[in-house]
Order: sequence, then C-alpha cells, then structure tokens
Amino acid sequence: EAGQLPQCLDAAAGGCEPPGALLEDSSLLQQSRAAARGEASGGLSLEDDSSGRASISGTAEFAIAFEGGGFLAQADYMGLFAALLHELPKAEGGWGPRSFERLLQKFGIVSSVSGGTWFTSQLVYSKDFEKLLYAAALAPELTAVSLNTQYYAKVLNPLKGTSASGTVKGLAECIYRLLPLATLQEAASANANRTARQFPNLPTDSQYLPWYLELAAEAIILLQAGGISWEDLVQNLFLRGAGIDRSATLGTAAANRWAKGKLYLQAVTSVVPSSNAIPPYFGPLERINVFATGSGSSVVTYNATAPPPSDGGHSHWALTPAKFSVIVGGGRKQKSPLPFCAREDCFNISLSYMSEPSNAQVSTMLSDVYRSAFEEKAGLLPISSTAAAGSAFEGDIAVQTGIGAQQGCLALAVWASGAGAGRAFTHANTLRDRLFVPASGPSEGLFEEVARAGLQPLIDGGGADSTGIAIALGAGAKEVLAIVNTGRGSVTLSSLLSIFVGSNTAVNDVIASPTAGQVEELYGNFDRIPALPGSKYLQAVIYGSISCVTAQNDFFGVPGGQNVTLNIISVETDNITLGLIEEGFSYNSFFNFGTLSGEVARTLTSTENQAATRNIIEKFFL
Repeated sequence: EAGQLPQCLDAAAGGCEPPGALLEDSSLLQQSRAAARGEASGGLSLEDDSSGRASISGTAEFAIAFEGGGFLAQADYMGLFAALLHELPKAEGGWGPRSFERLLQKFGIVSSVSGGTWFTSQLVYSKDFEKLLYAAALAPELTAVSLNTQYYAKVLNPLKGTSASGTVKGLAECIYRLLPLATLQEAASANANRTARQFPNLPTDSQYLPWYLELAAEAIILLQAGGISWEDLVQNLFLRGAGIDRSATLGTAAANRWAKGKLYLQAVTSVVPSSNAIPPYFGPLERINVFATGSGSSVVTYNATAPPPSDGGHSHWALTPAKFSVIVGGGRKQKSPLPFCAREDCFNISLSYMSEPSNAQVSTMLSDVYRSAFEEKAGLLPISSTAAAGSAFEGDIAVQTGIGAQQGCLALAVWASGAGAGRAFTHANTLRDRLFVPASGPSEGLFEEVARAGLQPLIDGGGADSTGIAIALGAGAKEVLAIVNTGRGSVTLSSLLSIFVGSNTAVNDVIASPTAGQVEELYGNFDRIPALPGSKYLQAVIYGSISCVTAQNDFFGVPGGQNVTLNIISVETDNITLGLIEEGFSYNSFFNFGTLSGEVARTLTSTENQAATRNIIEKFFL
C-alpha cells in the first residue's frame, strides 16, 4: 500500500538494508554516521536544519558535472572513465589504487543531465555497471568488445523477458490506447503552427537496416508493458544493462561506496507555459494539453500564472529548471537536500487546469505539488523514473504537439503527479490510464482529481541547461569539472557557450566573465589529444580550465559576483549521433557506441597519450 515499505528493498540494486534501518525516520542519523566514518566524500558534513532537510555545510565546493547527450554522452563517459581508471595508479607514482573512490574522492557534488544522468545513475547505483568499467580499465583494448557483449547485447535482446503472447497483447492494448487519435501524423499536422520542429525524418537506406532491426527489438521489449513509453525504455535500459530494478530508489543504502555521502543532482525541466512567461527555445507555448479526444469534444489543459515582477517583465520561465536531489546512501525516507525548483516557492507559480466543454477550473500551487512529490521523501523516488524524466529529449515535441494528451500508447515525456512517498510517476501513469480508458473524456470527479494532483509532463533537463554546470553552481560549487561532448552529431559546443553572457540564450546565463565569445577563443587553445589513426567516431579529447565570475540567475539559484573555476574535458566526435540515425552519418547501430567507447579508452591509454591522460588526472581529479 502507499507509503508502506517491503521487508527487503532494492535487492536487485545490490542487497537489502537490515530491518533496523527501516525504522529510522529520515535517516539523518545514518548520514551523520557516514560522515563520521569519512564516507561523506568531498568534505560534506550533514546536519538537520529547521526544515528537516539534509543540509550541506563544510567544504563541499568541488562538483563534477556530466553533460547530456543520450547514448552518445554515455558512450563517451564509459570510455573516458575506463581510461582514467587505467592510468590512475601511474598518475600517483605507480602505487595508488585503481578505484572510483580515489578518482572521484574530492567531488562533494555530482550533477548530471539527460544521457549524463544515465551514466551517473548506473555508476552510482549499480555494482554490475561499476564492475563493467573496472573490467574495461584493466584491458582498454577490449573495451568495445566487453561493452557490446556485456551491456548493449543485454539491453537489446528481444528474447529475454518477452513472449509472443505478451507482444500481441501489448500491441493490441497499444492500438486500443491510440483510439482517441487517428494517426500520429494527424497530431503533428494539426498542431504544426505550435511546433518549431516535427518528428525526425529517418533515412531508409539499406545501410541503416541494423538500427531498424534493433529498434524493432526494443519495440518488442517495450510492448510487453502495453505501450511505447520513454519511462519504460529507460527502466529497461537500467534493468537489462546495469541490473537496477524498477523499484530501486534514490536513497537506497545499496549505492556504490564511492558515491555515498555525495550530493547527487539530476537535472529536469518543468514545463509551465503562460502568455507572460519567458517562452521556450522552440517558440510560444501558452497551454499544455493533458487530455484531448481526437474530435476535440473533450479537452483538459493547464497553464501557469505567477505574480509579475516589479519591473513589469516576464513572471517566470516557461521551461523552469528543476532537479531531483539526494544525499547518496542517505536513506529512502530522506528529504531532498535542495528544493526541486531554485526557490522553495517555485516562483509562486500556480497551475490552472481547465476542462472543456464543462468549463470547470481548478488551480494548484506548483510548490505544493513538488514538495509532496519530489522533496518530502526524495529518497523513495525510483532511480530509473527520475532518470527517464530528466532525459526525455523528445518531450518538447510531446508538449508542442499535445500528442501525449491525444492517446495513451506513445509517451515521449514522463508524466508526474503530486503523489508522495515515491509514487509521483506510478500515480501519474494510473491517472493517464483512467483518462484514456475509455477515451470519451474524464468525469467531473476525475478531472478534479487530475487537477488537484498537478498531473503534468516533465522533459529533458537540457531544455534549460544541458551541461549540469548551472545546477552545480546553484548548489554552491566553487570549482566545477564539466565533462561534455562536442562535435558533429553531438549537443555541440554551443550548449556549453549558452551559459555564458553574450550567448543567444540570455535566460541561461550563469557566468558573467568571460563572455561566450571569449570562451570560444579560450577553448580553441585548450590542450588536445587527437584520436588514434583509424578511429571511426572519436576526433579528439580536449581539456583546459577557465577562471570565471558568476552572473546572478534566479532560475538556477546562482548568486552573482562569485569567483569560480571551470575545468572542462570535452570528448569530440563525428559521424555518430545521440541515438537516432541521420543522413550523412555512418552511425547505423547501437553497437557503434561500444566502438566509440573503445576508441576513447584506447586513445587515452596509448603510449603516446599516457602522459597527457595522467596530466588530466593530476590537474582535475587529485
């Protein structure tokens, strides 16, 4: 039942807590004990403030941030950290341990976005994933083979955990949930005036056949649950690739030892449109469709209102930055160390729900929804669901077209409600099931329930900042190591530049000096490790440091005038994308990502590049 804990939790994530641990209320006692044992890495000390949160004090000024970028980002980071682990003992004079505990010891804050969150979630919570990278570190030349056989082959195996009857049943259920909508193309066409980009046009040349076959395999896996949802995709990725069960939670004591005591931040974007809000990057958006019949005879929508500022400008940002936050290993019932939005009141935003044709209206304070769903018992939130919400990279299409409101089969965004005790995502899915079955529209009672629960889509954290730097600075970091991916097919250097004053996205600015143009020039003079000859995807690994002064940004909670150091490691690639196939790219299979990881690992551990890799470790990690 809601709020009740089973006797053994998160067994698939690496074990069970002793029964006594379940009796400690917010597990602050456990956190304090961890800090006393030295497990609160990066100088964190944990104490209970007046609000009951696990607050952060002391010297937690070092952060490591992982940029988003889907499968591409994850592949870059797998190869990079295999190489860093391989060279770590030599960087310490040949005697140091080859361990994540040593490599990441100084970082008190781990922040991540989208594909970066995939990587960090698995590295934080999966012993299988950690062992996989240790194995790659021992034999970098075999990284591609080990990752493709031990990770991607498991993720894409349609014969495991599926059945023919399950596929047929799931397909039938999916088709039934599509009844409110004639076709997906109709949804896109009907809302074309609201979209800046439509569903991607995928090439159909025979060279891309492997990708289509792998996509079909993934569809079979997903259809076992009766639909194609982004949340289910990430849940399967984590379960099959890393052994993280769907029920495993952010506060589990079974987290890997290197991460315990660290502040873990997962970026996500809250979509709160209004005519007076700063518009999204994709164009104006005034309302979100929660439910709509194909004929339009029944529609449920919401928009946002907030008090206007004294200068008469925009009341808030339609893509409000947010984050899931926990102290790793701090217990399942811990409160979030930080509020979900940058401010406790989430800018006093209120969601106004409307049902047509009844014209019923219900308003809900956004801060109340988020406090209950994501703050009060943050440790109970499912790992794979939060990671899915923060990586829903096609979620912007979903909110533009309203496609998630017109059918219940395909869900590109991840829906959440204000249900507490870790039930925000399961409760939202239950509400959506009730909306679409039958598809005639909600009763007055169901509409009220949907509105009071604050049912809403969450999308990729990259909608506000794809680097993870901004939320790290908002958490108080004074030095940030940003791991980013650049090059053709990636999120590109412009994503990094967007947080500096002088970029085309002033709302993202968190650094006043140097400017975006100056950073681009500085980046061009960074040290560069070229890929080994014969590499298909890797171009170079680039690294350097920039002394910065922050710009005040209330949306991220960043104070102005602070001196901070930004260290950057950039993995530059070509001919490979975030996951979708594209004309002009040789990428045609998910197994290409294993190849890329192997190229990164082999390049950085090659004889000619070992000294440079050890320099990276000494400058940025030790």
